[in-house]
Amino acid sequence: SRVSSASERFGRARGLWADVVSTIRNVSREAHLWASRDEFLKFCRWLPALPAAMLCHARQTDMPELAEMLRASRGPRVLQASDDEGLSDRDIDEVMSRPVGMSPPRFVYLRIMALSSQLDIPKPQKAALEGELSRLSDALNACEWASEEVPEPYAKQTAGLLFLWLALLPLALPSELGVGAVLSQQLVAFGLLGIEDVGIQLEEPFKVLPLEAPCGKIAAECQALRVSWRRMRKGSEIRRTKAIPESDRVFPCYGKENRRKPRGDEEVIRL
Repeated sequence: SRVSSASERFGRARGLWADVVSTIRNVSREAHLWASRDEFLKFCRWLPALPAAMLCHARQTDMPELAEMLRASRGPRVLQASDDEGLSDRDIDEVMSRPVGMSPPRFVYLRIMALSSQLDIPKPQKAALEGELSRLSDALNACEWASEEVPEPYAKQTAGLLFLWLALLPLALPSELGVGAVLSQQLVAFGLLGIEDVGIQLEEPFKVLPLEAPCGKIAAECQALRVSWRRMRKGSEIRRTKAIPESDRVFPCYGKENRRKPRGDEEVIRL
């Protein structure tokens, strides 16, 4: 039936979106482990923009909403600071002014692929990362197919036939079952029309699923990784600038009065 096929399409869309989210998490984790700091910051800022662009493309939203979703992919406002290199306004303008005929998620994916090719990591790790990106491309293609709307004549035809059958059925019921059957039939008709409406909504799963929450989680996770990288760098710089000269260091095993590290012969004598 129509409702069962719509339910299958809804479940398939949920699985595809879960695959997109899990793959992006794997890519961000692998890049965080293997890439250098500067390469990772350039690469990671584009990752949360991919599900945001895919969401807008699946729902066929207008350009202002796409720009707003791309800005939201930078991460929560609570964590935003001067040390966070999220998606810049210039990057968002590039997505908005993409070539004609190219969808926003495809443009973002190509940018991610271009940045991944610039990562200076060993070949085995790069092969694993490219495998995850290929899996991500397959999931995006499947999402684009699943987001296509059902032809409008089909939806109108099925709904019209159901309404016509329910409208003519009371004319045949009183002669056989009495007037009370007509009232029961009206209640059943109300339920059947409600199920039909649910089936129509499930046929467009990306417009029904609450996909903003997964996009927000991906944005927050990627932002946390970027901020942690920059804070680690700042901490190392502070430690280097405030490093104690070797002649003034205190070595606890020799007591606080010894301000310099002993030579090898002195160390043997003390031991």
